[in-house]
Amino acid sequence: MEAEGLVITPKMNYTVPENAAEAEALVVTYTYKKAEASDSTYSNKQPTEIGEYIVRAVVADTDKYVGFTSTAKFKITEDPDKAEAAAKAAAVESAEADVLKRLKDTYETLKNSDKYSDGELAALDAAYTQSVDDIKTAINEIAQDGTTTKSTEVAGKAEELLNTAKENLQTAVDTQAKKEAADKAVADAVANADAVLAAADEVLANKDATTDDKNAVGAAK
Repeated sequence: MEAEGLVITPKMNYTVPENAAEAEALVVTYTYKKAEASDSTYSNKQPTEIGEYIVRAVVADTDKYVGFTSTAKFKITEDPDKAEAAAKAAAVESAEADVLKRLKDTYETLKNSDKYSDGELAALDAAYTQSVDDIKTAINEIAQDGTTTKSTEVAGKAEELLNTAKENLQTAVDTQAKKEAADKAVADAVANADAVLAAADEVLANKDATTDDKNAVGAAK
């Protein structure tokens, strides 16, 4: 007998009449109880939980045969393959929830630090959204990967995904900060050049400036 995720293996032997009609007339009723329970607990409900049981077969009387009762012990044990698959599924679900929560904690800590510009915060938001999608995709691949079967392996790979995601958040902020610094440097240089050119034009337009000064400024401009 089999139940979902379980295997029941009872052994029971009895002889039935060779005459087909007489054999068909036999009525066999099966009842079950836990091995250590009293006989008053027999039930026609087939057990599904892991444990040791006794099955009782009661053969009804017929016109030519006297009925009898026979019992046999059996165990319900966990199917190793299904148990492993269930354990992995639970590990994947737990790992995904744990990693996403810890990533969110890191993201919120960075966002609430009050040390980033609007541009850096926008880069952080985009990196966080992308990292969440990447983690979900990667963990789904782990769930489908037949080579990763142990819970510890799932947790280890999930931890690697988290570390990468955290690095990506910080990298996004740092990259944006460098870009903004470079943009400012260019803007400052342009502003400084404009100021120098304006000053040069003032010298060239100054009637009191000497010819030598004007020539020097003109050459520099």
